[in-house]
Amino acid sequence: METVITAAAPLSQLCGSQVSHLNEPSYSSILAFPPELLAKIVANTLDPPALVDPIFNPSGNAMELLNISHVSSFFRQVTVGEPALWAMAPYLNAVHQDFLETILERSQPYTFNLSFMEDGSLTEDDQIWRLALSHFHRVSRLHIEAMVVSEGDLLVSLFSKSAPSLTECIIQFFGNRTVALCDLSSHPFNDDAPNLRKLDLTNCSVRVRHYPAFAALRDVTVVHLVDEVQHDDRTLLPIDDFIQCRNKLNSLQSLTLHSCIQDPDPESSTRLSSQDSIYLPSLKHFVLKSTIDGCHGLGKILRLPETCSRSITVTFPLHWEPEQLGDAVRAAEAVASFIPSLEYTVCAGGIRGSVPSMRLFIAGQRYPTVTIRFGISAPDAHPDMDLFLLQVGRGLASTLATPLSTIKFLHMHLDGVKTSLVGYLLRPLIKIMKNLEEFVAQGPDVWANGTIVWILDYSIAPNLKKLRVPLDDMMHSAAALRGTAQFLLVRPEIREVTFGVSPSITEEMGHAASDGIRCLIRDVSKDFPGSLVLDWIELQ
Repeated sequence: METVITAAAPLSQLCGSQVSHLNEPSYSSILAFPPELLAKIVANTLDPPALVDPIFNPSGNAMELLNISHVSSFFRQVTVGEPALWAMAPYLNAVHQDFLETILERSQPYTFNLSFMEDGSLTEDDQIWRLALSHFHRVSRLHIEAMVVSEGDLLVSLFSKSAPSLTECIIQFFGNRTVALCDLSSHPFNDDAPNLRKLDLTNCSVRVRHYPAFAALRDVTVVHLVDEVQHDDRTLLPIDDFIQCRNKLNSLQSLTLHSCIQDPDPESSTRLSSQDSIYLPSLKHFVLKSTIDGCHGLGKILRLPETCSRSITVTFPLHWEPEQLGDAVRAAEAVASFIPSLEYTVCAGGIRGSVPSMRLFIAGQRYPTVTIRFGISAPDAHPDMDLFLLQVGRGLASTLATPLSTIKFLHMHLDGVKTSLVGYLLRPLIKIMKNLEEFVAQGPDVWANGTIVWILDYSIAPNLKKLRVPLDDMMHSAAALRGTAQFLLVRPEIREVTFGVSPSITEEMGHAASDGIRCLIRDVSKDFPGSLVLDWIELQ
């Protein structure tokens, strides 16, 4: 009998089925394992420190270790005697004091992970809580979920204590609210968390001016997921705080700021304009989602390494009405400030979930260097949004002529929309793509959308010579096929059409795939101009 150990089932279940077969060779082979190897196998069945489980289960690791230790005396010897395993197990909710004491004792002398929910079941007077506080100096990874019923009272006592071993801190507040953690303690972790590398906050925040106290800080994520009406302005991060951190965030490698930036007032905007930029030399990934003013303010003072990937989403209030020139100019300035002057080769524009977006790639890179989105909550509610985006595109074109002139490939995806707002954004930009030679359509809606002829008019993209289209779209969408044929008639300069073929088609056809696909191409292209060169490639 052979047992295959995978992450699909707890090790205690897999091995528990063998308890009644101690004399069988398979179980004997497990008994022959070196203890350190078995300890590593056990560790692989536990939730790793980096995993944030969609279903938060603080007691999961402790219960699994307890079950494994009951499989046999050998398993008990290995699990009980390996402190690193128990360092992944501490939890506070509904734990018996004796069991928590056992976990903390078995994890000595290691630092440990601590996970718990603030759900009203714990108070500062509980012995469990006092026991946890007495060992807080050993906590290396802290994960707290504050339920709707909690105001974060327990966090007050944690935030006022030094955390010399803490490397990762994850705090999530549930409900339609945001919490200023600095209100709980004016000096988070007593400004003494020298090993803190990752700070991940949801619906709460720590002021940026405190970040330099965490000398090892590498990864910061602040995400606010609340309605505008419920947003507590005290939890928003003032851009002025970044100025106070000049030359003090040199180790930061990843920064995500999601709907948490405070819009600068006119006085702050004037002050920001006179400030030198703040360089983040080690930053590799930057994500920003904010209003026009928030993006504009940060764009004035932040300077990112050219190799840093950046994703910028400009958001708009629910009842926002576009003021064509003023707002468009500021939006274009904000976006352009985050686009480095590189030699881009690919531009991908599209609409996904009603959000117009644009991504820029440099040669040889699988992932975009720049992603720009316009988070319009309800495009149909803004009848002038098309003109607004056209003005934004013109503003960007006036400052990005050099980096966009090297683009050779333009990809486009439209997510089931009848009108293409992204076309208004891209048209002025395509005009400065002097080397654009190939257009790649992704999805049938690109060709079914009538604006594509306007977007890629000869006066806009005169050097366009090639098209790439999915064969599936041509076979299954009559509107896409008609749209493609119409476009080729309007643009006789197109010399070549390449059909992208899905692997499922080639697999189904087997050895006859090459001849079969060419027959399909002949069928779908019968209304195309006869002078075209037709070819196909298999999609990856």
